[in-house]
Amino acid sequence: MTRAGHAYGKAYRDVVRALHGQLSHAPDLVAYPRTAHDVVAILDWAEATGAAVVPYGGGTSVVGGVEFRGDGPWVSLDLTRLNRVIEIDPVNLAVRAQAGVLGPALEAALEPQDLTLRHLPQSFEFSTVGGWIATRAGGHYATGPTRIDDFVEALRIITPSGPVETLRVPGSGPARHPNGSSSGRRAPSG
Repeated sequence: MTRAGHAYGKAYRDVVRALHGQLSHAPDLVAYPRTAHDVVAILDWAEATGAAVVPYGGGTSVVGGVEFRGDGPWVSLDLTRLNRVIEIDPVNLAVRAQAGVLGPALEAALEPQDLTLRHLPQSFEFSTVGGWIATRAGGHYATGPTRIDDFVEALRIITPSGPVETLRVPGSGPARHPNGSSSGRRAPSG
């Protein structure tokens, strides 16, 4: 059942194919990493065995990104257990989150700080931060900036060649102080 559930995403065409039993190319293995070290170990194992690895988050997969379209064995790397909001920085209006954090969980973590990401794709309830970034998702129900690119400050990505980390710099100069005032400049809306 787990392999079948990771064969496709949750788009309409995926559901129809699954209901018709078209599961001939389900993943050979579904892995559930809990740490970055787990991801590295899975990628190393896959490289050593010649298996392809396809990331899987919320599985909404409007673009079919959770499917493997090649030949040979493949692993579905389910990132839903990498679901922690690690840091919220109310001064710099920044949050650090793992790839498997679902949209509602991210907003719930930000709400006590009176913050919001304002990124609301149609798949918001079922999609993950990592999926948004990987697909350059657009927030269809937002005003102002709508693409996730507009909100990403820095990334740390585990790749088969090793980790890649971008420099963490604010996307904007203004910062809001914890008391709600800005530092002499207009604080970002939202």
